[in-house]
Amino acid sequence: MTFEVAPDELARAKERIRGAVRDQMSQIILPDSRFVYQLEHISPDFPGSERFPVLLRELPFYEGENPVYITPDNCTDYVRAQFIREQRPLMAIVHIALGYHYFAPGSVPEGQERFAGTHDGSLIFGENVDLEYLMNLPRPDFYVTGAAVMNRDGARWGKGHGYGDVQWGIFCEAGLVDQSTPVIVCTHDYVIVDEEIPTTERDLTADWIITPTQVIEVDNPLPKPTVGIDYEALDDEFAKELALPLAQLEAMKAKRASTGDETTERRD
Repeated sequence: MTFEVAPDELARAKERIRGAVRDQMSQIILPDSRFVYQLEHISPDFPGSERFPVLLRELPFYEGENPVYITPDNCTDYVRAQFIREQRPLMAIVHIALGYHYFAPGSVPEGQERFAGTHDGSLIFGENVDLEYLMNLPRPDFYVTGAAVMNRDGARWGKGHGYGDVQWGIFCEAGLVDQSTPVIVCTHDYVIVDEEIPTTERDLTADWIITPTQVIEVDNPLPKPTVGIDYEALDDEFAKELALPLAQLEAMKAKRASTGDETTERRD
């Protein structure tokens, strides 16, 4: 739930809880090709993530023809590969500074789906597209992401850099997602904590949680952010990384304004 917590108190709570989870996760994570075991820089993969594609199929809204959006967490490689293999339209991102990658149905050669689902494979097989391109597609059927910490109420924290919350904010301002968009978090059981997680109006929350051992439907899901991006909270370095998608978003806002269309209504 959303709490009114003093900033220093919230920072201490986040460091304490994240630290406890990192200690557990550090025992089982799989190395990243760039950051190896540096959990402060990665959303790691771990044994059991290969089960996520099977568990996702249990969700009541899984079947569909619209795109699916998947964040670049290492543990979602198998999920991206599954949608490519099933020839489901896929919106993906390797790093927010590089913009977006889109996999049209049938665009990946047979036998290359597993590699295409990785970050390196996305750069090779995915089509690098801008935000306007995604906005001209049907809205995503659902949104798949990871977490550094969360609880069974659907409250979620990332690593602390803000990438996940900003990405949701960009999609929210672009009209690609809203309160009705199902958010699924794929994560490890160690990440789920049995305590309150203070959240703000910009913290992305979950409707469903999938771990290697369970599928959890959140009772009474918390509201998802609808306030967009807090531009004043972006430091200079983060703003530089966000330059491409934010420029595309501003261009789309200007285009709407010039045509008198200020809405974010989208095709389903």
